[in-house]
Amino acid sequence: MAVSRRHFLEVGSMFAASVAVTTNGIAGVAAGLPGWDDEADLLTMTQDTFKPLIGTEFLFHAHTSWNPVVLTSVEESPVAGIPPLADAFTLTFSSTSTSRLLPQDTYVFRHAGLGSFQLFIVPSGPGVPRAYYAVFNHLRS
Repeated sequence: MAVSRRHFLEVGSMFAASVAVTTNGIAGVAAGLPGWDDEADLLTMTQDTFKPLIGTEFLFHAHTSWNPVVLTSVEESPVAGIPPLADAFTLTFSSTSTSRLLPQDTYVFRHAGLGSFQLFIVPSGPGVPRAYYAVFNHLRS
């Protein structure tokens, strides 16, 4: 399927605009929380960033409240191709909350050692404790 230059520029412009809107909206949610103004850079986070944080509490913002979850594991993901090209891993968070299961979506997370950042999570399914997964797949330079 050939992609015209015009179509490429249209899609690229829409993507850039959506990133700008999303980033500004997320930053607005995280700002105004005392002591949580530091924004973490997901592009620099690796498995080694999260491994020391296993067992610690993270908070994520859903609807109008902050929900506590605990990072329970950091697992390396199999990567297609040559291993030095990517850093791929999965974070597993658990929650003992009995409130409704939150849908997969991008949420603002915060951690005392990392600051605030956006993260796309996927629920494991019904049941308590609830688990949520976040998958990272970074190309190495």
